[in-house]
Amino acid sequence: MFHALMMTCVDIDTVEMSPEHVVATPAPPKRQDRFAVPADISEWASKDLLQEWLMEEIGSLNWNHPELLAHLRKNPSCHPRELFCLLTYAYATGLFESEEIVSQSIREPALRRLLRDYSPSVKEIRRFRKENRGLLRWALTQVMKRAIRERYDLGNMVPAGIRRRLEEDATERLVIARHMDGPA
Repeated sequence: MFHALMMTCVDIDTVEMSPEHVVATPAPPKRQDRFAVPADISEWASKDLLQEWLMEEIGSLNWNHPELLAHLRKNPSCHPRELFCLLTYAYATGLFESEEIVSQSIREPALRRLLRDYSPSVKEIRRFRKENRGLLRWALTQVMKRAIRERYDLGNMVPAGIRRRLEEDATERLVIARHMDGPA
């Protein structure tokens, strides 16, 4: 039957159709019709709550790993935990450019609390993002999952399709940050 339908194709511009022959088909969903997380997640949860979530997620990692401790002993000026918290928070709240992150970390109390008297440079932020892309994507996804659960009262569950979308969103945020900074 399908083959027979294909054989009777006509030029649609030459055929006049009455309204009863026209069938409306839904348009494919546009990007804005898809599930979306706001660029600034603090639209869904307070900045204090976001900080609490990211501190819990980042705190759940093994900060006593022997290799990390050895690295920190050799490099006392290294502040991975502070940079990890700062960048996760910045990217979760729509702050992507490294120079702007440094500037905001001086002015915004929430960012100063995350840094605990540490003042990163633009170069340190860029290097940390480049070297820890996977960890940043993981932390952003975790924070966004918490925001979704809070926003939609999902308890401890986030549907698989939404989890995948959150992982894509976290990746997009890291790409935006890299592109906004331009060439290193």
